[in-house]
Amino acid sequence: MLPRSLTFMFFKILVVAFDHLKLQ
Repeated sequence: MLPRSLTFMFFKILVVAFDHLKLQ
């Protein structure tokens, strides 16, 4: 299983990528 910190970092990257797609 993945550590909580790794999962949180992955979720943060996903949110940043989604926000970047919305800007374009």
